Amino acid sequence: MMYLSSVFCYAREKHPVLGGGCPLPQKPNNGDFEVSECIDGDFSSKCRKVPGTIVSQSVILQYQCNPGFELPDNIKYSICYNGVWDPEPSDCLKVCKGLSSNSLDLQCFYNGKEVDCGKPMIQGTKVRTACKDTYDIRDASASFITTECTSDGTWAKELYKCEPGCGKRNLVNTISTLKGDQFLDQYEFPWHAEIYVNDGSDFVSWCGGTIIHQKAILTDIGLKREDIGNALTFPRFDNGIEQHFIYGVVSLLESGIVTITNVTEHMKWIEDKLNEII
Repeated sequence: MMYLSSVFCYAREKHPVLGGGCPLPQKPNNGDFEVSECIDGDFSSKCRKVPGTIVSQSVILQYQCNPGFELPDNIKYSICYNGVWDPEPSDCLKVCKGLSSNSLDLQCFYNGKEVDCGKPMIQGTKVRTACKDTYDIRDASASFITTECTSDGTWAKELYKCEPGCGKRNLVNTISTLKGDQFLDQYEFPWHAEIYVNDGSDFVSWCGGTIIHQKAILTDIGLKREDIGNALTFPRFDNGIEQHFIYGVVSLLESGIVTITNVTEHMKWIEDKLNEII
């Protein structure tokens, strides 16, 4: 049994067919419909969906769209009431791909209502963008506040990227703070990280570092196995001897293993090299 919205309780003021029936509409562009009274083997004009064929009151049309298309407002049914289809049959519209970003906050709206940005969206859906906290616009010429899903299933503008605002203090207030005078809000220096090790009974502060990637921290403490127990895995030279060094990058792998990579004082770091680490 089908339960339909109360929107079907009242027909629109449109030239109703005498007797209360409705003429079958054309199939929606990029889609099709099924007639509720039809069964397999029925080859009547209504079941062959001949446009203009009169069907009885209360007949329901169930719509479906081709892959990559959707109906506006996700309406999937129309009912014949007093000679009028309610809601009116509509065409299927091409959808735009869902959106996601590691550096942008996204809000999507269709007809003024917020929708899930991660799901495919139809023509007219708008997305509002802003850099995440502690991120800055990488290329101002490519940035925008809003963009829209167009009729060809593409976004009018591709998402731009923001980059971490490394080394830029977030000013919580305008009062200068002297070192050692008072504690600072962690939000003021978002690139700073504190590294802890487990000594068997508790977590102990080991060193500070600078976040240079979502999964990498640069530290300048002298690293020795006796300082950290077996918490970290040191890389080895070809002869099997462990590397010990002053500058290092602490990185967390997908498996959860923490590793250290040697960094020389004059090494020029580029994105491809960092990607090898993590």
